[in-house]
Amino acid sequence: MLHVGIAGLGRGQTAFVFNHLPDCQVTALCDINEDRLKQVGEQRGISQLFTRFEDLVASDVDAIFLATPLPEHATQASMALESGKHVLSEVAAGFTWGDLWLLAHTAARSPATYMMAENYCFMRHVTHVRSMVEAGVFGDIYFGESEYVHDCKAWTHDAQGRPTWRAMLHQVRGDMYPTHSLGPLYSFFKEPVREVVCFGSGPHLAPGSILEDCIITLCHTASGKLIKLRYDTASYRPPSYLYYAVQGTQGAYEAPRGLGDDHKVYVHGHTKENEWQPLSDFEEYLPEWYRELEAKAAEVEHNLSDYVTAWKFREAVLNNRPPEVDVWMSLNISALMAASHDSIEHGAAVIPIPDFQAEVGAAGA
Repeated sequence: MLHVGIAGLGRGQTAFVFNHLPDCQVTALCDINEDRLKQVGEQRGISQLFTRFEDLVASDVDAIFLATPLPEHATQASMALESGKHVLSEVAAGFTWGDLWLLAHTAARSPATYMMAENYCFMRHVTHVRSMVEAGVFGDIYFGESEYVHDCKAWTHDAQGRPTWRAMLHQVRGDMYPTHSLGPLYSFFKEPVREVVCFGSGPHLAPGSILEDCIITLCHTASGKLIKLRYDTASYRPPSYLYYAVQGTQGAYEAPRGLGDDHKVYVHGHTKENEWQPLSDFEEYLPEWYRELEAKAAEVEHNLSDYVTAWKFREAVLNNRPPEVDVWMSLNISALMAASHDSIEHGAAVIPIPDFQAEVGAAGA
């Protein structure tokens, strides 16, 4: 039985999905808000309640779902891993270069499993397209793009007007929420980003913010493939945070952007010349395991991508195998925060992203 503790009962309540998985149970809760902690504990019949993260780590849970504010993730994940607790962390893995190196060294030493809960990697259309990429439908893919466009200005302060942790992200230049965009593309290319360059439009819409309204980051992967990301949490427009596109030597995929658009595919020599074909016409490429989990998630009326993420973590821990979003992938896609900041602060300089696994291994963890 995998006993799970939840740290952070805002977003963290999604982790109650573990109660619907075989051999898993949420048995402890942690939150600095005592009223919320007691309320959720009573609703869920859980008596192990902690206001200090250290006490949760010292408890008898086997794994911790980490849903605390982003700047705390690396420190708290490292503390849990040092104690032998498995960690499923909300995005991102770390905020600064120091955070990332701390987690890299700790994870390399610990026998426990670390996985980042990048649930966008397990959305239906992402899983479908990844399967097509792996089958070679698009040939050798060499370009990908994504965007996280979502007006979040209202999220920087709570109902009483007090700044939330998200307010801090508006005081740092660069792409401060990259993993939803980069994670799925990483899973398509199956190789890390090695250098980035970042450009910004300047701030116009969020008073007191130094974060550019629109940011474009260009990434080169280890083999020289190209990725383009747009990050925009200020512009007045409908959101677009599920958009992905890939281009290969034999064809392309593009997600919809709204107003009746659809997921679409072009395969040279298969679809009509210069005409898109619906992704639904390629349903045979959606993996059977995903269809099975889709049915299970529907039975318990739970969000599909969160269900699959928890299932993947469970499989990794109970079967002692590497998770799909392992610590090295998590560090690479999270490093875009620090790297894009450095790039934009130095006039769109090209910033390298280190090979954390190789460098930690060379240093002996």
